[in-house]
Parts: sequence; C-alpha cells; structure tokens
Amino acid sequence: MDPLPGPICIIRVTLYSKIWREFDRGLYQFFKEYIFIPICAPSFSLRRKIIGVIVSYSFVLLWHGFYHHNIVWIILNIIALFMEMIAKALYSIDSIRLWREKTISDINFRRILAWLQIIPFATGLYSNFYFLGGSEVGGAYVTRILEEETYTVRWPFLLLVTLGYFNSHTAMEVDRLKQLKSTESGYVKKTK
Repeated sequence: MDPLPGPICIIRVTLYSKIWREFDRGLYQFFKEYIFIPICAPSFSLRRKIIGVIVSYSFVLLWHGFYHHNIVWIILNIIALFMEMIAKALYSIDSIRLWREKTISDINFRRILAWLQIIPFATGLYSNFYFLGGSEVGGAYVTRILEEETYTVRWPFLLLVTLGYFNSHTAMEVDRLKQLKSTESGYVKKTK
C-alpha cells in the first residue's frame, strides 16, 4: 500500500477547491468516494452537487465541533467553493465560452481570472483566520482588513489586492507548468 503524497504548499493556491483536493488528500478521497459521488450520481446536476457539498462539509463540522468559529469557517469554505462552482457552470455554457473566445484573448482572460480569483481566495483566508485563531481573532481580522481597509479602499487594501493579483498569476503558472510536466512525462513513458 502506497501512502498518498503529502499536502501541497497552500501559499500558492488561490482556488479553495484545490486546497480541499490536495491538502488532505485522504480526507478528500474519502468524502468524494463515500459521500459526494453517491449523493451526486447519476446526474451530477448542480442541485445534487450543492447537496453533496453541504453534506460533506457537515461531516467536517461534526468532526471539528459546533463552535462559532468552526461554523463560520465552514460557511466561508462553502461560499468560496460555490463561487468557483458558479463560475465554472457559467463558463461551461457554450454561448458564454464561445463569446469569450471570440472577444477576449487568452492572455486578457487569464488577467481577468487572476482578479476574480482574489475573491474566493480572500474568503478562504478569512475562513482560516476563524478556524486557526477562533472567533475573536477571526473577527478582529475581518474588522481590521475587510471593514476598516477594504470598504474604505485604503492603502493596505490596495496592497493586498495587488499582491493577490500577482499571487493568482503565480498559482496559475505553477499549475500550468505542473500540468505541462505531467503531460510531457506521460508522453515520454508512452514513447519508450
């Protein structure tokens, strides 16, 4: 029996679905195989996926305990995941995808994605402030960063958004290079 690979470095992850998929791989595989897929099958409709996500996260909440900070952590995780699911569902509509391919270049689309990925990334960060620090620490971060800096568009907000934009590009590039490397290694194995 081979152990699963270790967790990824979450500093380069902007999509919250990747954190759950690659940070605790065993837990992800368990939830996917025994909770998510049985609920979503056979149609994998959006409604079934939403129910599958909620039931899966309910097990996480049950495991960690029904404390305020865990409830906020889970709710923010679900919100971040639903943002990703909605974006992917919209992009899977042929007319939207074809319009994008016709009017927005791949490079500009990547720039737009980098800006848009800041939103679920920030939601995931806030959720981790609650999970790791508790309700008081999480609330302090939300008050300080979101309410005092973001809503008023002050310097720290602009700095964080700019850094988030560059981090999104870095994450996309690392993913692209990893995918390219795995494709090339698969090609090399087939040709040998």
